[in-house]
Amino acid sequence: MNTQAATQFVQPERGLITVAQIMPAPGPGKSARIKDTDGMMFGIYPDKMNGVEIGGAYEIEFTAKVSNGVTYRDIKAIRGTQRPGPAPEQFTGGRPQQAAKPAAAQANGNGQYYRPTAPRDSERMMVCSMLNAFIQTGRVDPHRDVLTAAINELRAAYAVTFGADDQ
Repeated sequence: MNTQAATQFVQPERGLITVAQIMPAPGPGKSARIKDTDGMMFGIYPDKMNGVEIGGAYEIEFTAKVSNGVTYRDIKAIRGTQRPGPAPEQFTGGRPQQAAKPAAAQANGNGQYYRPTAPRDSERMMVCSMLNAFIQTGRVDPHRDVLTAAINELRAAYAVTFGADDQ
């Protein structure tokens, strides 16, 4: 039996989250939990939660480690981020013109406008994201024929799922 304990170095990571839920610490010396809009859970000590609120966007530094098949993410630093402001003025012919707001634009609670992603861009974003994940995990080899087949499969998956919404 090996009695020597394995030392595991955990590299800090950075990310952006939008808080969906805050669960208070169950007692003194315990960490609270934050659930982001993507469903990921993070532990955080109450002294670091000053000003953190549901719906807020935050830049975080955290560590993640896996124990018994469960990933534990602990926030080491957190700070609020500014949401994107209105689009800049467009310049044509040397005279500034206000950017036109599309008919599909809808005002959010901050008086800013949300413009839906174009279907063509939406498909590309999904395909690129999934292809990247498959390459990173070794499920897809980065060879032209394999990549082409994978892209076509992902585009077909988009067409039968989200593509129906684009009509």
